[in-house]
Amino acid sequence: TTPQGVDFNLDEFSLSEAAKVSAQTVAGSWGGKDTDKISDIGSDFWSNLGKEAGSAFTEEDRELLRLVFNPHLSDRRLEEERFVVPDTSSSHVSKLRNLVK
Repeated sequence: TTPQGVDFNLDEFSLSEAAKVSAQTVAGSWGGKDTDKISDIGSDFWSNLGKEAGSAFTEEDRELLRLVFNPHLSDRRLEEERFVVPDTSSSHVSKLRNLVK
């Protein structure tokens, strides 16, 4: 018989072993630095998104993020310091760009 449904077998899963994950190419200019505190990254993100001049984001990224986080469609600003910026990996940014086309 053919297996059906979802396989929840966790025999191969282990939290005791660290697995090295390959780094992806960074495509977004909004990720912050490794030394930034998460709460600072969130507040800096919204501040830079609103700037026309002097933003840390590239113009292309700022336009993308304004479309994704349109205040009429998104309530993510209400998360304040709990907000976590979107993944900046090349594959994720590409998916975001395709979603807003």
